[in-house]
Amino acid sequence: MPSQLISNPPKKFTASATHDGGTEQATANVKESRLAAHAKKRNQCLKVAANASLIQQEADLDKKGFRSMKAKTKVLSLTNVTTNAVEVSFKSVLRIANKKSGAGARGLNLSYTTEKNLVEGVKRMPAVYSSSYSSENVKESFVASGRTDEKYKTFPDGKAMLETIKRTIEPEEYDAVDESFTEMNIEAFNRGMVTEATFDTYGFKLDATSDGNEEERNFGISQERRQRWKWYGHPVEIESRKKHAERTKGKVAIARMRDEVEISQALALNKQGEAMAHASAGRNSRQVGGNARRFLSNSTIDHFGAASFQKKYLRAFAQVRVTDGVRRKSIFSFDRNRGNIEEVKAAINAKAAGEAYDEAQFESWIYIAWSLRG
Repeated sequence: MPSQLISNPPKKFTASATHDGGTEQATANVKESRLAAHAKKRNQCLKVAANASLIQQEADLDKKGFRSMKAKTKVLSLTNVTTNAVEVSFKSVLRIANKKSGAGARGLNLSYTTEKNLVEGVKRMPAVYSSSYSSENVKESFVASGRTDEKYKTFPDGKAMLETIKRTIEPEEYDAVDESFTEMNIEAFNRGMVTEATFDTYGFKLDATSDGNEEERNFGISQERRQRWKWYGHPVEIESRKKHAERTKGKVAIARMRDEVEISQALALNKQGEAMAHASAGRNSRQVGGNARRFLSNSTIDHFGAASFQKKYLRAFAQVRVTDGVRRKSIFSFDRNRGNIEEVKAAINAKAAGEAYDEAQFESWIYIAWSLRG
């Protein structure tokens, strides 16, 4: 196809760019800028497989290109291959790799011959690839995969596509393709995807995972890369994606508000808890002044075990002092007991004396808050 048709296709033409469900591809293809670029070129951006198998298929079916590359790598003359950017870059890499990069480190210490062979091998790669993977050689792989027909190199070949499946195709599966063709096209044009229910209606087998287990791909817009087939730029799909983004944004905002409220409450309760610890130690606000942390670090566990120091104050005292995510999860993931001051003290003394002790006392809020007083 002439290049002017690709950059400025006539209005009567519509192209289809088929992708698979690889995470990177899916993430890129749903971006508004990418969808707008496709729409401008009247290009339908479609998705098939739920993984990255499609982009690898032509390489798997390549016959001529790889054999040609192996043969030409051995015999291609470097006489007419001028110094190129690849050679210059690779030589720079080798120079760095040959040097010691730190105390006790060893470089590659390549011999002159080995380095020369490596440079020559890399230097010839652009010429090897460009001559081996000619337009004709590449087309053969696309014909073998069914992405384009053998005669016109223009239309997809359904039969060839089915023959790439690594199992025996039953006659009823071929029938299902014919019987479902019209309805699937109508569904695709009306809503921008073919649902799992439609595949099931016509008796298509479930997708199989790499370990052979069947998987029903009845996924919604939040996991659209795992759906069987869809048209990313269809108005229904775009609207669905926008609504999902709004719902997600709303959930995040609500969660953030809850976090802010929880933090405010924790700070208020912590302030009261600190005052209780000081009061238990006989310290008033004038004595404490700006040395609250120093005074708290000298507080005994009895000060934290005072009856007025309730569970909610102990928990808040700990909450504002633990910032590490992993530690926060381990401390606040379940509802702890406040603890009994006499039992906690008995466990501390028994452990210090090397005697048997009740480990549960070290999980109480009295002990945890006291241990965080510094």
